[in-house]
Amino acid sequence: ASMFNTPIVPVREPECGLLGGAAIVRHGLGDFATLEEAALATAQYGPPVEPAPDLVARYNELFPIFRAAKQALGPVNRALGKNAGALDDQ
Repeated sequence: ASMFNTPIVPVREPECGLLGGAAIVRHGLGDFATLEEAALATAQYGPPVEPAPDLVARYNELFPIFRAAKQALGPVNRALGKNAGALDDQ
């Protein structure tokens, strides 16, 4: 929440992909007329999490540093990517 300065509503189930699969199956079995209905009935949400103002300020200070590091390391990351697996057979 603080990183994006927006409230979030977390799902209670850490394996969200499983919930999506279950919703699709239940829709396919005819338990729900639409996937949206199945998803709404399947998902359970935790209490909303509000951004913490002190963390929002800190993230705002750090983001330009992250962006500069990402840009500076771009050529390095691309070079490493081109050589990925080069030593696998050795």
